[in-house]
Parts: sequence; C-alpha cells; structure tokens
Amino acid sequence: MLNAIRRVSPHPTTRPQAAYICAFCQRQPTTSPTKLGLSSSSSRHSSTDAGAAAVAADKSEPGSRFEAHKQQLAKAQANKSKYAPAPPHKAAAVKPAPKASPDLIREIRTEIEAHRQGMKEKARHEKEDAKSGKRQQQQPKAPKAKPQKPTIPASTGVAGRTLKEALAPRQMNSTADPDTVELKPIPVPDQPGVPVLAHDLDRVLFNPGVYFLQDPRTKVFNFDPYLQKLMPVNEFEFEALSEYITSSRDTKLEQVAKQVGKRYVGSTSSMTSILGHFHYLLSSWRQINPSSLSKSFVVPWKTFTALQRAPQAIFLRWKDGVYAIDADKEFDKESVLTLLGKSMEKLLTLPPDQFENYRRSNDAKVASTEPAVDTYHYSTLGDFLMRSQLDAYDARLPGTGMFDLKTRAVVSIRMDVDNFHIGSGYQIKERFGEWESFEREYFDMIRAAFLKYSLQVRMGRMDGIFVAFHNTERIFGFQYISLDEMDAAIHEDWNSGIGDREFKLSLQLLNDVLNKATEKYPEQSLRIHFEAKESQTPLMSIFAEPMSEEAIDKIQANKRTDLTTFLKDLGDKKSAYLESLNKSDEDLAAEARAASRAAAEADSKAAAEIEAAAAIVVEEIPTEVIEEATAPTAELAAEEDGLPKDAAADFARQMAQAEEEILASLNVGGDGLNTATNEILSTPGDSILETTITTEPEAQIEDPAATTTTEPEAEIEDPAANAISMEDEPEDTAWLAEMEENARKATEAATPPLLAFTLKIKNYVNSKLVIRPDRLAPNDKWQVQYDLEEVKGPRAWASYKSCLSRKQAFLTSRPEATVAGGAAAAGPASAKEDFRGVYIQNIVNLSKKGREYISKVEKEQAEVVPVVWTATPPKPSS
Repeated sequence: MLNAIRRVSPHPTTRPQAAYICAFCQRQPTTSPTKLGLSSSSSRHSSTDAGAAAVAADKSEPGSRFEAHKQQLAKAQANKSKYAPAPPHKAAAVKPAPKASPDLIREIRTEIEAHRQGMKEKARHEKEDAKSGKRQQQQPKAPKAKPQKPTIPASTGVAGRTLKEALAPRQMNSTADPDTVELKPIPVPDQPGVPVLAHDLDRVLFNPGVYFLQDPRTKVFNFDPYLQKLMPVNEFEFEALSEYITSSRDTKLEQVAKQVGKRYVGSTSSMTSILGHFHYLLSSWRQINPSSLSKSFVVPWKTFTALQRAPQAIFLRWKDGVYAIDADKEFDKESVLTLLGKSMEKLLTLPPDQFENYRRSNDAKVASTEPAVDTYHYSTLGDFLMRSQLDAYDARLPGTGMFDLKTRAVVSIRMDVDNFHIGSGYQIKERFGEWESFEREYFDMIRAAFLKYSLQVRMGRMDGIFVAFHNTERIFGFQYISLDEMDAAIHEDWNSGIGDREFKLSLQLLNDVLNKATEKYPEQSLRIHFEAKESQTPLMSIFAEPMSEEAIDKIQANKRTDLTTFLKDLGDKKSAYLESLNKSDEDLAAEARAASRAAAEADSKAAAEIEAAAAIVVEEIPTEVIEEATAPTAELAAEEDGLPKDAAADFARQMAQAEEEILASLNVGGDGLNTATNEILSTPGDSILETTITTEPEAQIEDPAATTTTEPEAEIEDPAANAISMEDEPEDTAWLAEMEENARKATEAATPPLLAFTLKIKNYVNSKLVIRPDRLAPNDKWQVQYDLEEVKGPRAWASYKSCLSRKQAFLTSRPEATVAGGAAAAGPASAKEDFRGVYIQNIVNLSKKGREYISKVEKEQAEVVPVVWTATPPKPSS
C-alpha cells in the first residue's frame, strides 16, 4: 500500500494540493510523507526503508508472522545438513534496517486502517451508483489522431484510393453462369441418313492411338490398299457434290429459327474461329498440355499458332428478323486442301466401285448416289440456333453416335499450300519422332486444330473426330480422337470439367456482345472483329461496323476463282515441278538466269514504250492548252465538280463579280477596312480575331493609307477600347463550346459509324477470384463477371485500323511460302537468314528425300502381291 502511495504522481486537475494520493482509494494520506520516508528528495530505496519500518512494527508484536518465521529458521538451522544446500558464493552484506520508533509505528497502523475504511466507502458508492443507473463520470480523454492512409497519385487513374482499395477485386456489371443455360437439341424431320465408314475403318474408332494403313516393318496392309493412293483433285468430279450453303443462304435454318424464336443463326464453320478467342480470354491464354506425347519428343512451343491467335471476323447479316452469322472470307482462297477434304470424305464412306463414279474419266452417273441435301444437327443455346453438318455415324459410340471426318495434311503441305507439289514428297515413316512421324502431326494438331475441332464437336453434339493423315498423294494412317482427349490437351488435363462450361460461357458472352451491337445498329448487317489480347487483365477488343449487303458480297467474292481454271492450274503446276526434278542443278540455274533476263528486258521495253507515248502526246498538245491547263481557275474547279462547260463559264464570271463586290465593300485604303476590322474586333472569341488578322495581311499592306489612318491608332492608344471585359467570358466560353460541338458533329458525320468495345472479365470459382480454373468438380461453381466498355472517338478508329493491319499481316504475309518455293526452284537462297528460313528449308529437304524413298519402295512392291490383314488369319502353307 505504501508503494502504491509513492508511485502515484500528482495530477494538476484533480487534487493540486496533494503531492501523493492512494492508488486504490484515491485518498490523501493523513500521515506526513516525510515521516513515512516518501519525500520527494528520497531515493529509490525509500520504499525499502518504509518496508523495513513496517517489519520492525511486526517484530514488536508477540505472536506475529515474524516470530513464526523466526522459529522456522531455527528448525532449518537444526537440520542444516539435510535441507540447506551450500550457497554458490558468499552473499553480500545487507545493511541492517533502521529501528522504527513507537510513534512511527502507530501512525502507520492508523494509515492502514484509514485505507481500509476508504476502500469500503468506495465500494459502497459504486454499489449505489449501479442501483440508481448512474455511470461513474470519467474525465473525457483527448481523441487519438488517426494516422493518414497513403493514397495513390492521380496519374495512376485511381486517385484518392488506398493501395488496398485499388488492388481489391472490383465488382463488374454483368455475370455469366454456365449453370443457367443448356445446349438443347432441336429435332428436324425428313433428313437423309448419315453415312458410315467403309473399308472396315470402324476398327479405328475403338482403339486409341494411330493405325498405320501399311505397317512400315512387315509391309502388311491393315486396310484396303485402294485407300493408299489418292485420286488427284483435277480428276475428281466436284460438280457432282452438293454445294455448301452458308448460314445466310440457308432458308431452312431461317425457318427453324423463327419456329423456336431465336435471333442468331450460325454454323460450325462460321462460329468456331471467333469462339476460339473467347477460349483465350476465359483461360487467360492457358498453354497447351503436351503430356500425351512421348518424353523423347522436344516441345518447342506450348502456345497456339500465330494464325490461330490472329484477329477473326464474322458478318452478322440481317434478314426478316433473323441475324445470320457468316465467316469473313476476305483473305480466304481456294486451296487443294479444301478440295481434298470433300473428295476424301467420299473415299472414306463409299466402297471403291461407287467412289470411282466420281472420276472425271468415268462415264457412270453419280446423281443417284448423291443425297439431295446434307444432314445436320440443330441445337440452341441462349439466342443462338446452331447448325452442324454430320459426316459419319456409328451406333456403338456414346451419345448420339455421330463423329466428324477430318483430313490432315502433313507439315510440309500446311506450311506452303500454294506450292503443295513441292511438299507432297514428305513421308510419315514412324509413330514417334521429331520429323516424319505421326507424333509430329499430332503435336501440330494440338496447337493449330484441336481448339477448332473440339468446338465443332460440341456444337454438333458429337463424340469425336476421325482423322486421316495424308500428303495429297498418299494416305499414311488413321486415328480416332475423342472429345475428352482433345479437352485434355487444351483444358489442362483429363476430366478437368472445364470444356463444356467454357463453351457455354463463350456463347453467353458472344450473345451479349451481339445484343449490344444490334441494339446500336438495329436491323442492319454488321462486320464484327474479335481479338483477344495477352495482358495482365484478360481483355478482348471488339469492333462492329455497319455494312451494306452489296459491300459484304463484294468482300466475300473477292478471292473466288473458277473451279475449272483452278484445277487446271494445279495440274500444270505439279507436272512442271515433276519435270524439273529430272533436270540437273546447272540446268535449273540456267533457266532461272534466262527467266530473270527476260523479265528485265520486258520491263525496260515497257518503260521505253510508255516514255515514247507520253512524248508524242505532249508534242501534239498546243501551248495555249498547256498554259490554260496549268493555271488554276474557277472554271476548271467547276468542271471538276461535274458542271457543263457553259455552266462552268457562268460560274467563273459569277466568282469574279463576287470578288469585285467584296473588294468594293472592304474599300481598301479608306474607312471601309476600318469598319470591317471593328466588326471583327467586336466578334466574340480570340480565335476569330487571330484568324482574320493572319488571313488578310496583304489587304493591310497594299495601301499605306490603311496603316496610317487615325481611327485605328486612337483605338489602339486607348486600352479600354480594346479590352475584353470579364463579363463577356461566359459568352466566349459558350461560343467556343458550340464551335467544338459543331466540329465534333462534323467529324462524326465524315467518319463512318463504328462501335468499339473492350470486354474485360474476372473468373470466380466458388466465389473466389482466380486467374483461370484449373480443375472443376461437378459441384464447383464457375462464374464470370465481365464489363463491356465502349471506346469512342478517334481512339476507336485507331484501334480498329490497327486490328485490321494485324489481321492482314497474319493472313496474307506468308514468307515461308516464298522460301519454300524459291528453294525448290533456284536453291536455298532465302532473303531472311533466320529460324523460319532454316525450318522451311529443312522441310523442303525432307520432301525431296521422301520422294526418292517412296519411289524406291514402289519399285520393290510392284513385284510383290500386297498382303491385307483379315479377321481370320491365313492358314500356314504346307
């Protein structure tokens, strides 16, 4: 208690007269602090001295605790050997406590008793206050100053927000949930049956991996040898096939859409290219999964090909309340691969005798074997009605039993389709390996085709794809790839649960984009570009441009060529190349030099003819005509505007008369100029004053009297005459705003309409923000929050032009084709000494070696009867 009295410091507001108070009962001691040893001059040992006095008081009383302790010490000393361990060192001498006087002891006891009474009184008051509901009033404390949180500078675009607030996930305006939509089949009766595989190829459907058409080791054919050599495209009767009908020309598709109440119709070929960009957006550019390849295969890239990542476009064509989605074919052109895809579908589903009816040299009729129309699956999701052509069917497959037929050309053909005859010597010899293997083709399919194939399979409610590998001349093998296998390569892993949900989310986002575009430009045809961009926050740029039907037809027919002419060119090109293989390198070099000299001579001759013709024309023109033509007149300007000659002459006279009237009204050299200047000065706006003074300097300088008149000088000498009052400033501001608005409207009127969007998303799995979903269980909930932010003004057109430039660069510039073609014709003389040139040159060399290899194999097999695998092996010969 005494120590508590000593520790409490004096408080200037409560008890200024007391130097010490009790820490418990808040009472001033009755005993003098000096007598208790608690004076301000006492040292830190004063409490020890007071404690010693209290001990002395206890010692003076008989039967006290001190006596009892003394007896215990006596017992301990008696049993010293048993209880008391030896001290580690000699204890320091303790100064004996001073002897307390009886008066001091009495005062201490009085103080202790007063303290006890004070504590009882305090408890009684607290109890009464609690019963009466009063709270003990405490002295108000000064509020603590809160530390100011650091905020982000204004230059970051989130000024005034703390770093924590800026980094917190922002709630977006819209949400897409795949659990709220479903892909529903629409039955359409009276459709032809779907073909089935011929040549016992159905065995491929139920065995994973690749089937060699001919085993490279034993030379035994696993299937009919008729499949090995492909019919050349210039010998196939493509006119006998049914024509492909785009979504905008499919009247049946339009009728079904009106029956089921859908706004947008499309096909697998027109929608998968843009849906691929939604995959890049939702997956945040997830890399491919090449784990199905062998460990010895070196994976050079884990990204999708540059051609797949290029901007993609569609035409949204309006017709009678329905929007049809057509693929943008501005840079598409007829190729040998497109034609082979059509002919090989017939090859795989028809017996040899029926397929031979399509050969041009065959006089047999094929009209009876060709169905009137193709067979389709129709499905709906959201506002979409989707059409998918059905290629083949097998009832033993899961689901609908439908699957797609795909013809896959080898790498040498794909890298240079225009010069396919050069790469057609490339062979597939092994199952595994970096080159000339099925593994190489499978890896390229993952990067360039699996995403498109998987989307087509989902839209058509199919099970997978049947792939035939070829080099435009020979088929090497077959493979059936299920949808689950494709998902494992592009959606993280097997059974990841991502593919179906991502497909639904993509269509939901596309649906909202098309709704915004058609709301901006209702009942109009649009050209819409999509481009997903690699950034920290996933985003996509979308551009919708209104376009007339005539302009769309012109773009779609830009690269279309006559089929007969195209087939003839393909045949001639291949024949010329095969003939060149028999020539020596010296002959080829001589032909190349001769062709170069002939081209140079033709160019110089044409230039000389143009110069001579121009000189003759100039000599025949009279000098007066030349002078009149070189002098810019109002009559010439009127003729350029399309006026007749007589009207042009009248217009010129009117312009001259108007100029004279303007000069007369200005009265250059007199008061007229001063009046006009005063009117200009009184016009609101400094810009008009500056423009007028700078546009007529000659009128002010032509007549010296105009610069020496007294009225302008008087106005200039008087500052108040030329001063612009502050009261006129609001009028000037309003006028300038009006001028800016008029300029903006004029710019918008001169600029074609364009709707530009930026689509930003955030992925949430079970309400937790993630970059991308890696694996989803059936009960997991994947939602996507997104914003469609409109981009306006010059920035929109600048971004659109940049997108068009990138699209053209990806789809038209094919330096590898030039390298391949030039290398085959005149040796490896590449303009770019880079990896691409080395890559293409390696493929060209493999194609040459492959052609030599297959020629040798064919000579050996010509003398041997081919052996074909059968379900019942042949009996051994005796």
